Amino acid sequence: MIGVLIGRSSDISSEYGMIIREIRLPRIALGIFVGASLSVAGTSFQALLRNPLADPYVLGVSYGAAVGAVLALIIEPHLALRPEIAAVFTPLGGFIGATLTIAAVYLLGRYHGISTARRCC
Repeated sequence: MIGVLIGRSSDISSEYGMIIREIRLPRIALGIFVGASLSVAGTSFQALLRNPLADPYVLGVSYGAAVGAVLALIIEPHLALRPEIAAVFTPLGGFIGATLTIAAVYLLGRYHGISTARRCC
């Protein structure tokens, strides 16, 4: 396989080499990048909220992103947007919804200067 990647293997046909270089390798690289991004996002949640159990589903950030995306889908047909801008309108709505939700959770958690994780008993 390494021989195919560096182009020195003649044991495998050129079609298989093309599949590995142009289809499989980019998918592997993208999987590594997405996994690293998700781990950074999870660590950021836990560090920001000082809670090792912080999770986008527990905090409601996933639902906020869903609401933002749905609102963008509802609003988008009523706007005269070019197709290039319309293509990023829904993900942008989801991002804004998630950002507003995490800001609300953070601000509500810091109400009176005390974290909700430390208000116990």
